[in-house]
Amino acid sequence: MTQRITAAEYRAAPARRKPRTVKRDYKQEFLNQLKLYGLPLPTYGQGCELPELTFAPPRRWRFDWAYRQERIAIEYQGGNYTGRGGHNTVKGLRNDYEKFTEAALRDWLLILIDSGSVRDGRAMQWVARALNARREGPPLGEGVE
Repeated sequence: MTQRITAAEYRAAPARRKPRTVKRDYKQEFLNQLKLYGLPLPTYGQGCELPELTFAPPRRWRFDWAYRQERIAIEYQGGNYTGRGGHNTVKGLRNDYEKFTEAALRDWLLILIDSGSVRDGRAMQWVARALNARREGPPLGEGVE
């Protein structure tokens, strides 16, 4: 039989802690995938030559990563599965819609990625396809399907 406790005893009991999980750095994993498949790293963004690219002045919008010459921007949508990301609120979504629409109107090809698309390789495939569509010369990312 299960022993019953009072509400006061329940509140006084130490909180159960979830086992710690190792956090994966999906942004770095994405950049590693690009290198692994011989794709060029974006010129702008975290882990790249230059800081995040600001576009649409006087707005201070930035892309997480950008290939400026090809006008390809990549945005990592974090926090989607936790409900804690800024992209999950109504205001956050509206701001994103405005930013993404302005980017498209300024001829940017925008790729939205998340941890799932990094894990299964789709993010890297999308970038390869976008680069090949916007560049002249031999295809990039041999073996990327």
